[in-house]
Amino acid sequence: MVDEHNRAKPNGMKTWPFNVQNIQQIPGLTIPEQHSQYQELVRSLPSNPKFLEIGCGWGRSTWAWLDVLPCDTQYYILDNFSLPSSHLLKSVPNIYPSKEIKRIIKGNIQQREIFDNIIKQHKKHTLIKNLWHMSGADWRTHNDYTDDWDLVYLDDDHEYATISVWLESFKNVPMVCGDDYSVFFPDVVSAVDEYVKKYNRKFISLPGSFWVIENS
Repeated sequence: MVDEHNRAKPNGMKTWPFNVQNIQQIPGLTIPEQHSQYQELVRSLPSNPKFLEIGCGWGRSTWAWLDVLPCDTQYYILDNFSLPSSHLLKSVPNIYPSKEIKRIIKGNIQQREIFDNIIKQHKKHTLIKNLWHMSGADWRTHNDYTDDWDLVYLDDDHEYATISVWLESFKNVPMVCGDDYSVFFPDVVSAVDEYVKKYNRKFISLPGSFWVIENS
Protein backbone atom coordinates (compact mmCIF):
# COMPACT_ATOMS: atom_id res chain seq x y z
CA MET A 1 0.00 0.00 0.00
CA VAL A 2 1.10 3.56 -0.58
CA ASP A 3 0.32 6.79 1.28
CA GLU A 4 3.42 6.60 3.46
CA HIS A 5 2.94 10.19 4.65
CA ASN A 6 -0.31 9.39 6.43
CA ARG A 7 0.61 5.87 7.51
CA ALA A 8 0.24 5.47 11.26
CA LYS A 9 3.56 5.46 13.06
CA PRO A 10 4.46 2.42 15.20
CA ASN A 11 4.30 3.12 18.93
CA GLY A 12 6.40 0.20 20.08
CA MET A 13 3.45 -2.14 20.53
CA LYS A 14 2.49 -4.90 18.15
CA THR A 15 -0.63 -3.42 16.59
CA TRP A 16 -2.52 -6.62 15.85
CA PRO A 17 -0.85 -9.60 17.54
CA PHE A 18 -2.75 -12.27 15.63
CA ASN A 19 -2.11 -13.97 12.32
CA VAL A 20 -5.24 -13.77 10.20
CA GLN A 21 -6.31 -17.19 8.93
CA ASN A 22 -9.79 -16.21 7.74
CA ILE A 23 -11.99 -13.16 7.47
CA GLN A 24 -14.01 -13.93 10.58
CA GLN A 25 -10.92 -13.15 12.65
CA ILE A 26 -10.90 -9.52 11.52
CA PRO A 27 -12.70 -6.80 13.51
CA GLY A 28 -15.69 -5.33 11.73
CA LEU A 29 -19.44 -5.40 11.26
CA THR A 30 -19.81 -6.73 7.72
CA ILE A 31 -21.15 -10.28 7.54
CA PRO A 32 -20.74 -13.35 5.30
CA GLU A 33 -24.09 -12.72 3.58
CA GLN A 34 -22.76 -9.37 2.40
CA HIS A 35 -19.37 -10.76 1.40
CA SER A 36 -21.06 -13.34 -0.83
CA GLN A 37 -22.56 -10.48 -2.85
CA TYR A 38 -19.08 -9.16 -3.64
CA GLN A 39 -18.34 -12.25 -5.69
CA GLU A 40 -21.47 -11.77 -7.79
CA LEU A 41 -20.63 -8.13 -8.56
CA VAL A 42 -17.05 -8.92 -9.49
CA ARG A 43 -18.23 -11.25 -12.26
CA SER A 44 -19.64 -8.29 -14.18
CA LEU A 45 -16.51 -6.13 -13.99
CA PRO A 46 -14.43 -5.41 -17.12
CA SER A 47 -10.78 -6.38 -17.40
CA ASN A 48 -8.34 -4.26 -15.40
CA PRO A 49 -11.17 -2.78 -13.29
CA LYS A 50 -10.89 0.33 -11.14
CA PHE A 51 -12.49 -0.18 -7.75
CA LEU A 52 -13.01 2.30 -4.90
CA GLU A 53 -13.89 1.41 -1.32
CA ILE A 54 -15.10 4.28 0.87
CA GLY A 55 -14.90 3.32 4.52
CA CYS A 56 -12.71 0.30 5.26
CA GLY A 57 -12.94 0.04 9.05
CA TRP A 58 -10.27 -2.30 10.41
CA GLY A 59 -10.11 -4.23 7.16
CA ARG A 60 -12.81 -6.89 7.22
CA SER A 61 -14.58 -5.67 4.08
CA THR A 62 -11.24 -4.92 2.40
CA TRP A 63 -10.10 -8.50 3.03
CA ALA A 64 -13.36 -9.81 1.56
CA TRP A 65 -12.98 -7.69 -1.58
CA LEU A 66 -9.35 -8.76 -1.99
CA ASP A 67 -10.49 -12.37 -1.79
CA VAL A 68 -12.67 -12.02 -4.90
CA LEU A 69 -11.32 -9.17 -7.03
CA PRO A 70 -9.29 -10.23 -10.09
CA CYS A 71 -5.53 -9.84 -9.97
CA ASP A 72 -5.55 -7.02 -12.53
CA THR A 73 -7.73 -4.80 -10.32
CA GLN A 74 -6.68 -1.26 -9.47
CA TYR A 75 -7.94 -0.99 -5.89
CA TYR A 76 -8.25 2.36 -4.09
CA ILE A 77 -9.45 3.16 -0.58
CA LEU A 78 -10.73 6.33 1.10
CA ASP A 79 -11.11 6.53 4.88
CA ASN A 80 -10.51 9.19 7.52
CA PHE A 81 -9.47 6.49 10.04
CA SER A 82 -11.22 8.16 12.96
CA LEU A 83 -12.67 5.09 14.69
CA PRO A 84 -11.48 5.03 18.32
CA SER A 85 -9.89 1.84 19.58
CA SER A 86 -12.71 1.51 22.14
CA HIS A 87 -15.03 0.58 19.25
CA LEU A 88 -13.16 -2.71 18.99
CA LEU A 89 -15.22 -3.98 21.92
CA LYS A 90 -18.31 -3.99 19.68
CA SER A 91 -16.74 -5.47 16.60
CA VAL A 92 -13.84 -7.73 17.52
CA PRO A 93 -14.32 -11.51 17.16
CA ASN A 94 -14.71 -13.26 20.51
CA ILE A 95 -12.02 -15.81 19.61
CA TYR A 96 -9.29 -13.47 20.81
CA PRO A 97 -8.04 -13.31 24.41
CA SER A 98 -9.74 -10.38 26.12
CA LYS A 99 -6.45 -9.31 27.73
CA GLU A 100 -4.93 -8.73 24.29
CA ILE A 101 -7.88 -6.64 23.11
CA LYS A 102 -7.80 -4.64 26.34
CA ARG A 103 -4.08 -4.05 25.79
CA ILE A 104 -4.78 -2.70 22.31
CA ILE A 105 -7.50 -0.42 23.63
CA LYS A 106 -5.43 0.73 26.60
CA GLY A 107 -2.52 1.47 24.30
CA ASN A 108 -4.84 3.56 22.13
CA ILE A 109 -3.58 1.82 19.03
CA GLN A 110 -5.11 3.65 16.12
CA GLN A 111 -7.47 2.27 13.49
CA ARG A 112 -4.96 2.88 10.69
CA GLU A 113 -2.25 0.91 12.47
CA ILE A 114 -4.55 -2.06 12.95
CA PHE A 115 -5.79 -1.87 9.35
CA ASP A 116 -2.27 -1.78 7.91
CA ASN A 117 -1.11 -4.68 10.06
CA ILE A 118 -4.07 -6.84 9.07
CA ILE A 119 -4.23 -6.08 5.34
CA LYS A 120 -0.52 -6.56 4.71
CA GLN A 121 -1.13 -10.21 5.64
CA HIS A 122 -3.42 -10.73 2.64
CA LYS A 123 -1.68 -12.37 -0.30
CA LYS A 124 -3.28 -9.88 -2.73
CA HIS A 125 -2.69 -6.69 -0.75
CA THR A 126 -0.57 -5.26 -3.58
CA LEU A 127 -3.77 -4.73 -5.58
CA ILE A 128 -4.24 -1.63 -3.42
CA LYS A 129 -2.68 1.17 -5.44
CA ASN A 130 -3.49 4.09 -3.16
CA LEU A 131 -5.12 4.80 0.16
CA TRP A 132 -6.39 8.31 0.79
CA HIS A 133 -6.24 8.97 4.52
CA MET A 134 -8.65 11.91 4.62
CA SER A 135 -12.30 12.86 4.86
CA GLY A 136 -14.67 12.57 1.94
CA ALA A 137 -15.08 16.34 1.80
CA ASP A 138 -11.30 16.83 1.57
CA TRP A 139 -10.93 14.14 -1.09
CA ARG A 140 -13.60 15.70 -3.30
CA THR A 141 -11.47 18.86 -3.49
CA HIS A 142 -8.19 16.95 -3.80
CA ASN A 143 -6.20 16.75 -7.03
CA ASP A 144 -6.68 12.96 -7.02
CA TYR A 145 -10.47 13.15 -6.99
CA THR A 146 -12.13 11.29 -9.85
CA ASP A 147 -15.39 9.57 -10.70
CA ASP A 148 -13.66 7.24 -13.15
CA TRP A 149 -14.50 3.92 -11.49
CA ASP A 150 -16.04 0.65 -12.56
CA LEU A 151 -17.41 -0.09 -9.10
CA VAL A 152 -17.70 1.94 -5.89
CA TYR A 153 -18.45 0.38 -2.51
CA LEU A 154 -19.92 2.84 0.03
CA ASP A 155 -19.56 2.11 3.73
CA ASP A 156 -19.01 5.65 4.93
CA ASP A 157 -21.05 7.66 7.41
CA HIS A 158 -24.64 6.39 7.16
CA GLU A 159 -26.28 9.81 7.39
CA TYR A 160 -28.67 10.87 4.64
CA ALA A 161 -26.64 13.90 3.53
CA THR A 162 -23.40 11.96 3.26
CA ILE A 163 -24.91 9.14 1.23
CA SER A 164 -26.75 11.55 -1.06
CA VAL A 165 -23.57 13.47 -1.84
CA TRP A 166 -21.72 10.27 -2.68
CA LEU A 167 -24.47 8.97 -4.94
CA GLU A 168 -24.57 12.26 -6.83
CA SER A 169 -20.78 12.25 -7.10
CA PHE A 170 -20.78 8.78 -8.67
CA LYS A 171 -23.84 9.00 -10.89
CA ASN A 172 -21.65 8.17 -13.91
CA VAL A 173 -20.10 5.09 -12.30
CA PRO A 174 -21.60 1.87 -13.76
CA MET A 175 -22.20 0.26 -10.36
CA VAL A 176 -22.39 1.65 -6.83
CA CYS A 177 -23.09 -0.65 -3.90
CA GLY A 178 -23.27 -0.66 -0.12
CA ASP A 179 -24.82 -2.31 2.89
CA ASP A 180 -27.27 -1.52 5.71
CA TYR A 181 -30.29 -0.94 3.48
CA SER A 182 -32.72 -1.75 6.28
CA VAL A 183 -35.20 -0.30 8.77
CA PHE A 184 -32.31 0.09 11.21
CA PHE A 185 -30.69 2.64 8.90
CA PRO A 186 -33.54 4.80 7.57
CA ASP A 187 -31.14 7.43 6.21
CA VAL A 188 -29.54 4.83 3.94
CA VAL A 189 -32.94 3.74 2.65
CA SER A 190 -34.15 7.32 2.09
CA ALA A 191 -31.01 8.48 0.29
CA VAL A 192 -30.85 5.42 -1.96
CA ASP A 193 -34.57 5.44 -2.78
CA GLU A 194 -34.55 9.16 -3.57
CA TYR A 195 -31.57 8.83 -5.89
CA VAL A 196 -32.99 5.81 -7.71
CA LYS A 197 -36.28 7.60 -8.29
CA LYS A 198 -34.65 10.88 -9.35
CA TYR A 199 -32.48 9.26 -12.05
CA ASN A 200 -34.63 6.22 -12.81
CA ARG A 201 -31.80 3.84 -11.97
CA LYS A 202 -31.95 0.10 -11.57
CA PHE A 203 -31.91 -0.86 -7.90
CA ILE A 204 -31.18 -4.34 -6.57
CA SER A 205 -31.79 -5.36 -2.94
CA LEU A 206 -29.81 -8.42 -1.89
CA PRO A 207 -29.42 -10.62 1.21
CA GLY A 208 -27.56 -9.10 4.14
CA SER A 209 -29.18 -5.68 3.59
CA PHE A 210 -26.81 -5.26 0.65
CA TRP A 211 -27.82 -2.95 -2.20
CA VAL A 212 -26.65 -2.23 -5.72
CA ILE A 213 -27.42 0.66 -8.05
CA GLU A 214 -26.74 0.23 -11.74
CA ASN A 215 -26.15 3.57 -13.43
CA SER A 216 -25.73 2.15 -16.91
